[in-house]
Amino acid sequence: MARKNINIFSSDDIESTRKMLDELSNYLSSNQMIEELTNMAYGEVIKNVSEYSKNHLGTINTEVAGNVGRVYTNDSVLIYNEYGTGVVGSQNPHPETDGWQYDINSHGDIGWWYQDNGEWHWTKGLPARQGFYDAREKMKQIVGDKINLTIEKIFNYEK
Repeated sequence: MARKNINIFSSDDIESTRKMLDELSNYLSSNQMIEELTNMAYGEVIKNVSEYSKNHLGTINTEVAGNVGRVYTNDSVLIYNEYGTGVVGSQNPHPETDGWQYDINSHGDIGWWYQDNGEWHWTKGLPARQGFYDAREKMKQIVGDKINLTIEKIFNYEK
């Protein structure tokens, strides 16, 4: 039986693939992509935070510097909501508690009173609501999906 060679790639295929990968690499490191992803992340944060703190949405900001985009706030209310507070927060902690301390005044189950808009409220704390964290995790998934889709298109690969 005669042996038949089948060429999978020609030099033209390799060159065009290299060119597409270069274009993809340039886009992935471009400010345009960073700005688009930062804006998408901002939208996710706004959606998440609006579920529990609509009055503080105006304190959420974005910043793009070089190849880094970030969504951030300096609003203590949103920070407390992000990480949680008190005994309740320690029982429902944020996934990344680096440096964050729960129940720092040792209120325990006794809880504490606080004033909001002239009204007094009692609490044992807040669970971590992690609106920023959840947005970041969703963005990781979106970026991964976009990269996989691009690679599938480059190589004409379908699952």
